[in-house]
Amino acid sequence: MPTPIRHIIHIAAEAARAAMGGALFAIVPRRGRLRMASVFEARRWSLAGCLQCYLLAKQARLDSLDPPTAGPALANLVSDDLIADYRASCDAIPFGLTGIYPTDGVVLWGLVRRYQPDILVETGTGTAVSSQICLKALQCYHPDAKFFTIGEAAPSVVETAERNLAPYRNAEMIKGRAPADLIPALDRVADARIAFFIDGPKGSSPDFRRLLDVIAERTTPAFIAVHDCEQHIPAGFDPEGKRPAGAINPTRAQLVSFFEERMSATHDLTFMDNAWCERHDALNDKVYRAEPTLKPYTYKGTKQRSHSPFVAVIAPRSPTGGR
Repeated sequence: MPTPIRHIIHIAAEAARAAMGGALFAIVPRRGRLRMASVFEARRWSLAGCLQCYLLAKQARLDSLDPPTAGPALANLVSDDLIADYRASCDAIPFGLTGIYPTDGVVLWGLVRRYQPDILVETGTGTAVSSQICLKALQCYHPDAKFFTIGEAAPSVVETAERNLAPYRNAEMIKGRAPADLIPALDRVADARIAFFIDGPKGSSPDFRRLLDVIAERTTPAFIAVHDCEQHIPAGFDPEGKRPAGAINPTRAQLVSFFEERMSATHDLTFMDNAWCERHDALNDKVYRAEPTLKPYTYKGTKQRSHSPFVAVIAPRSPTGGR
């Protein structure tokens, strides 16, 4: 092997070692799976293998920063009476392949009831399925609150969203892209008690981190809820196998990084987990009946490590959100 190539491989191996905090072992790909290997062994690999080793090691380090899944933001959030209210109000909403699960929606209800935001902002409107869940929660627990949703989509999708939002006088739809087109709306209500539900952009887009930074710089959020925060990328999202098996979900990794840098001193970050979803899985029965490719631990007919999409929650340490 030419000497310059050996030097590059050596540097990549040392980078992997550094990304693991100085560990002598790294997580590396081998035949589509991840395993532990010494950094010295990594030096004998191809350049591509070492670079992949480095990226996976960075992901593993972020993964180790994950806060506990059982924490203040989810503790005692969902009670029997809230589930009864949720079912009575939301059972008519058409959940499906492109919408959030009822187990996600009931978390939003619990957050609205606990933190009582005066304004709830959703990013990633889609067909406004999750918008309706948020609006019904506000109707039940804080009827004077205002709701904003922002998104960009094909005309037919926008028409469906507008039709779904039409019955709600407190709803305003912004046709645009977050965060750039959301900033004027935030500046109008900067002093209000604002909460956020992020369902787009996702962590693979630079706009995801930009959005989080805008929220931190321009508001003091009552809470930030983020959808699609399961631990690993579902196989159904990567049918061509472009990412290594077991790759960490970039939305989750980016959220952890943002939290550690900007909010960990005053807030908690917690995730839904498999045990939580299993406990409330009966809420998802209508989804499984409507979409045969969706089942627990299955997305689009492919097995995945997570029970279903998770919601992550960043919330102030004070249980009343600072009130």
